[in-house]
Amino acid sequence: MRRESTVTELNKRKANLIAEREDWLPRWRRIQEVVAPIFGYFHDTDRQGRRKWGSLYNDTPLFAVQVLSAGLQSGLTSPNNQWFHLTDADPAINEDYAVRKYCMDCEEIMSADMLSCGIYDAYAGTYNNLGPFGTGGFLLLEDTKQPFICVPLEIGEYCIGMDYRRQLNEFFRTVELTPAQMAEQFGKERLPETARRAFETDQRVKFKVHHLIAPNDGRIEGERGLKGFAYLSFYWLDESEKPLAVGGYNEFPFIGGRWYQIGQDVYGYGPGEMAFGNSAQLQAMEKDMTTARQLLLQPPIQIPSTIADKVSLLPGSKIYYDPTGADAPIKPVLAAGLDVRGTMEGIMLVEERIKRAFFTQLFMAILDRADQNPQKTATEIQEIIAEKSSMIGPVLQRLDREVLRPSINRVYAIEARAGRLPEPPEQLVGRELSIEYTSPLMLALKAKKTTSIDRFLQFFSGVASAKPEILDIINGDKMARLYANYLDVPSECINTEEETEQIRQARARAQNEAQKREEALQMAQLAPDALKTMSETAVGPGNLLGDITGMGG
Repeated sequence: MRRESTVTELNKRKANLIAEREDWLPRWRRIQEVVAPIFGYFHDTDRQGRRKWGSLYNDTPLFAVQVLSAGLQSGLTSPNNQWFHLTDADPAINEDYAVRKYCMDCEEIMSADMLSCGIYDAYAGTYNNLGPFGTGGFLLLEDTKQPFICVPLEIGEYCIGMDYRRQLNEFFRTVELTPAQMAEQFGKERLPETARRAFETDQRVKFKVHHLIAPNDGRIEGERGLKGFAYLSFYWLDESEKPLAVGGYNEFPFIGGRWYQIGQDVYGYGPGEMAFGNSAQLQAMEKDMTTARQLLLQPPIQIPSTIADKVSLLPGSKIYYDPTGADAPIKPVLAAGLDVRGTMEGIMLVEERIKRAFFTQLFMAILDRADQNPQKTATEIQEIIAEKSSMIGPVLQRLDREVLRPSINRVYAIEARAGRLPEPPEQLVGRELSIEYTSPLMLALKAKKTTSIDRFLQFFSGVASAKPEILDIINGDKMARLYANYLDVPSECINTEEETEQIRQARARAQNEAQKREEALQMAQLAPDALKTMSETAVGPGNLLGDITGMGG
């Protein structure tokens, strides 16, 4: 979009983004109904926050969603642990003390602000939507009163667009604001006439305010203000002649992730899509089971019409009547029994399918790890995480690219612009910091790489006994450092290359000195015998001693 875009142009882009989303809305509503009725927001549903709780006869799908969300929070972005580290891609630079201190100071400041500014609530909201609907996200905005603010979003209340690289670069949503809220955010003088009148007469009325974020087509790199922003932000009303406000962002403020992204689809697919059929079947089966239980406990009764007004079905009640030839005894209408046990087994089978679709076993293992479940050892839990995490490896890599890394980079950029971070050392000027993760899921993916090293060394240990020279191809130092990195061993526990070289030189000097002392000791032990031999040897011509003393003739 251009800085000079008109309301007509903005409405046209708005219509295109809404049309792109239109095909997805029916799918999301169906998933909401049978999987996660408390998540998702659609303008034609109850606006007071009441959800369709009654649509779930069996809460297994919602339980699976909550386990997935809690597992991702604990496994990727736990607020209780430092789950990321800032570093430089060059190991030599990263080993410098000033660089390491700067990174640690930045991590401490960023972590404290992320906790206080609600980013973990935004992460949780993203995961809540990511599981059932395949797409989730939040707005990460700069603020004047605190370092930044996070605005959690529900699927259905926003639209997104992407560029040719399939990276998200557009965002649109409509929010309802009172005249007072609009005046506070945009200024009373910028409101259209209808909103100004409402400001004076009726503060309860709400206006639909449209918000579009799009790339700045006329950006000039390095310029200040609207010309230099990478993305432009527009607010307007349907009745506006011009936008209420035009602003911009240096980074894309919508942090959005997709579970699976297929082809040219803007929105993602999630486990809820896979579990939809089973979830719908489960609700129908559970409803039938409820009906079956009611029929077993309170079956319909066949009663003669002559005593219809005398029958009591209360426990322990007695019914007296004189049957006639035409009267039939009181008896249940359903003579055959209902197969409740078979239906229950079928329900349990469907529940397991739903849990499998949401990777419940993996995320329960992560939660067990977080809670230190005494029934499982740490090794058992870690093995489950390492084994199962490879199944969602592509998903974790996508979340890294679309959620984790963009949010950390944006927080860092906002903090740096606000002057909340220390001055970087000279070695980092003009360089971009890298991000390393220490969360359980990311560590599990890294730990999988140690398997190849273990198999490599196992092979060589068998061959080396017959052919020792084959060990010459192994770079032990690099292999050990890679292994430590894959296991996320703290850098403080590993000597730098310079420290390692100093230790080896000191060891070589010590060995050399020890060898000299040993040789000197041997010479000292041999000296008395040598002198005795020399004293008993005749000095004369033709022998070495005579030549040395000059008495050899």
